[in-house]
Order: sequence, then structure tokens, then C-alpha cells
Amino acid sequence: MSATRTTQVGASPHLARRTVIIPSTAPVRQHGLLDVALAAEGYDVEILPADDRRALDVGTRYVNNDYCHPPIDYVGQIVEALASGRYDLRHTAIMMSDPGTACSCRGGNFMTVMRKAIVDAGFGQVPVISQPFDFKDYTTQAVPGTLPLTAGLLVRLALASTYGDLFEKVVYPTRPYEQEPGSTDRLHAQWLSRVASNIRDASFDRFRVNARAIVRDFDALPRVEVVKPRIGIVGDPQLVINFTPRSPNIVRLLEEEGAEAVVPGMGFMSTYNILDMGHGHDRALGIDAQALGHEYHDTCEKPLDDALRASEHFTPFSSIFDMVDTADELAPFAHSFGHFFFMTGGKLRELLKQGVTSIVLFQAFNCAVNYVVGAGMVKKLKLMYPAADVLSVDYDPGMSMTNQINRIRLLIAAQERARDKADQDARVAS
Repeated sequence: MSATRTTQVGASPHLARRTVIIPSTAPVRQHGLLDVALAAEGYDVEILPADDRRALDVGTRYVNNDYCHPPIDYVGQIVEALASGRYDLRHTAIMMSDPGTACSCRGGNFMTVMRKAIVDAGFGQVPVISQPFDFKDYTTQAVPGTLPLTAGLLVRLALASTYGDLFEKVVYPTRPYEQEPGSTDRLHAQWLSRVASNIRDASFDRFRVNARAIVRDFDALPRVEVVKPRIGIVGDPQLVINFTPRSPNIVRLLEEEGAEAVVPGMGFMSTYNILDMGHGHDRALGIDAQALGHEYHDTCEKPLDDALRASEHFTPFSSIFDMVDTADELAPFAHSFGHFFFMTGGKLRELLKQGVTSIVLFQAFNCAVNYVVGAGMVKKLKLMYPAADVLSVDYDPGMSMTNQINRIRLLIAAQERARDKADQDARVAS
């Protein structure tokens, strides 16, 4: 991933002269990051707004509501956009993240569900382009229906993803304690504007400089000295549920309730997917997956981690190499279903190791990832960490979130009572 390989730019011919619309799945990781990376490769990209509360209702007209939650939301967003009249459908395409072979559950059918819904809604002439989660699903050629992987795109996506992790690691631990309301979001917006040029020029040297400066700036924001409950958030559907007003915004909800949201990053999934190519796929693609995985870690994740470790207020970044050391203690099948482990059980374990004992495990109804490898890990994790309090929250597009929100509030209240009791016991002991 050296700088000399990062300048290749060229949009896929079958997407030329088309506006590519992308559903909003995780605004904090998309707006100003993913869209900049794709635009630098020559794509005319528009990420849909993140405040469309009607999308789920529209989505359930074309997808049964017992299907996985995220694609229902994506379908609703896309159908609304195509029906809005804002786009010339002859020159429009849809791009959607595709779990593909990285997913052994309903997620493996995301693209099929989206394409069928678009046809049923009367927009069958609009092509749907796959942006795979798993690197081994990419092609290096301009194949209709799939986003081709170029050296420039690989590097820019790596930078965008790592910046997303970095912002999550500094924004969420800062905003609940800011002295001046809104100062954290303003600083975040300023840095989003500044890092856009780095994603375009794809310079890792500049990334390292920016990472240290971002951590330094957020570390220096004036804070109030107060202790707040720290609530971890994990779960496969978090890319939709946690960060958008539609479902509702759990991070903002926790902050409004007087807590701090602790969210593990997603960058380690990129490392895992690169390493996964080494199991029967790297030869076909002509890629040394092990070397590339370590290079990604050393080039992107380690500078991020080093900057965080040098800070006063922030916790280190947990890489795939941190998690894999403990995988067999929970899941001996950690490689075949490794990404499931790292998306749920691995995140739970890393949060608990950091002392975050109250965790919300969001899961779409009937989600294999969370039911089997997330909730399925909880019993053993509680044996390893007796103070762990993991709340599993099911989400279905057809249900009200009132009950779930109240349960989250009870989780916060329980942590506050435990903290008060510990303080009282300490005073008595002294």
C-alpha cells in the first residue's frame, strides 16, 4: 500500500456518466469520507440523507418485514429517491454494500433482494452495483454489476474507513463532556473538510500527521469534570441502527440520558477480510493476503492506535491482531465464522477488557450473527467477567422502539446504582 501505487484513478466504464446513489447506512463513516473516496476515483456519487424516517415503511412494501432489517431500510431509501423525480433514471445507478460471501445468513442475499425490489417498484432500468464487504468478492476488471477494485480505490477506501474509526474514537468520548455545547460537532465538521484532500491524494504520510493532530485537537477541547455511565454498543445491524435518526439514534439517545456511548471501530473488519483472502483466494487474485493485511495494519491502524495511546482521554484501537489472540477461548471456529466472532463476540470481549461492563447488543430479528455468535457468547463472557451486564435488544421494522428505549434507560440506571453503591462501600471502608 505504498504511496507509489495510490494514484490510479478511473471510474468503471459501465458507471460513466451516471449519478451513483448510495443508501445512508452509517453517516459518520460515509459523508465526507466514503463519498470523497469514490469521487476521487471518478464516480459521481450521492449518499442519500440520513434523516428519512419513512424509509422503513416504504421498504416493507417491497420486502417482507421478517427479513433482515438493514436491507429493508436500504430498499426504502432507494425507492423513495428514484420516485422523487430528482434523478434522470437513464443516467442513474445504485451502489450498495454487499456482504456477499462474507455473510452466511440473510445478508448474503442483499443484492438479490435490492434488485428484485427495484424491479417491483418499476425502476428495473436502473442498474444496481455491488460494493462488496469482502475483498475476495471484488474483481479487478470492469464487470457490469460489480465495483472494480483499483489500487487507488483500495487505498482511498482504507483511508476513509480508518478516518471513520478515528472520529468515532474521539467524538463519542468527547461530546458528553464538552463545556461548550456543539463544540465537538463543530470540530468534527472542520476536520472532515480537512481530511477530504488527504483521501483524494491518498498519502499515508499525511494521514499519520492528521491522525496525531485530530487526537490532539479533540484531547484539548475544554471539558467538564464529571463521571458518566459508559455504555458499549455492539451488533451487526449497528451500521443502520446506531447512527441514524430513523431507528432511532442510539448514540444521541445515550448522551441525552447522561451516558457516554462506547463504540468499537469497524476498521478491523477490513484487516480480517484481507487476511481471509489467504484461505484459498489470494492465489487466484495474485495477492499476498498475509502481507497486505499486515501492511494495512501497520500503515493505517497502528498510526491511529499510537495517536490514541498518546492521548489523555481516549482508549486504544483494538485491531484484528488484538482480538485473534483471545478468539479460541470463546469460539474455536474463529476463522470459518471469524467475521461473525469479531463483529459481536470479539467486540464484547474488547469492551469488557476496557472496563466497559454495560453493553447494548443490538440485533435484527432472527439475525444469525447476533443470535448465535453475539448472544450465544454472553453466558461464557459473564463467567469470565462477572460484572458484565449485556442487554440484547431485538429490532424489527414493524415494532415500536419504546420498549427497547426504556430497557436501555434501565441499563443506564442500573450502572448508576452500582456506581453509587461502590462509592458508598468505599466511604464506609475508609
